[in-house]
Amino acid sequence: MSNREDYAVRIDLLIEPIIEQRLKDGFVPPLRAAIVFANGSIIAFQFRVGGKRAVEGAVLAEYVDPSETTVYPINMLLVDSRGEAVLVMFGPDSQSRAAN
Repeated sequence: MSNREDYAVRIDLLIEPIIEQRLKDGFVPPLRAAIVFANGSIIAFQFRVGGKRAVEGAVLAEYVDPSETTVYPINMLLVDSRGEAVLVMFGPDSQSRAAN
């Protein structure tokens, strides 16, 4: 498994509940996320809601430091189509804390 795939799997698991909750709270798709790792790795995603309200994500840009798999803290800025935003930090325990 490449580092990119390792990051993608871990990030999906971390951010899925955040995205689902924000959609329930009224965020309007498409959503965009900029995710920054402590080691300088960056991934930008766009999320759309497909059939049966399934969230579909696409990587827009990325730089993944090849030296490590996951470095905490991880910060995510999530923005909806109206410009509403939330900043979320993930710690080593994989728990998220919203900072908006």
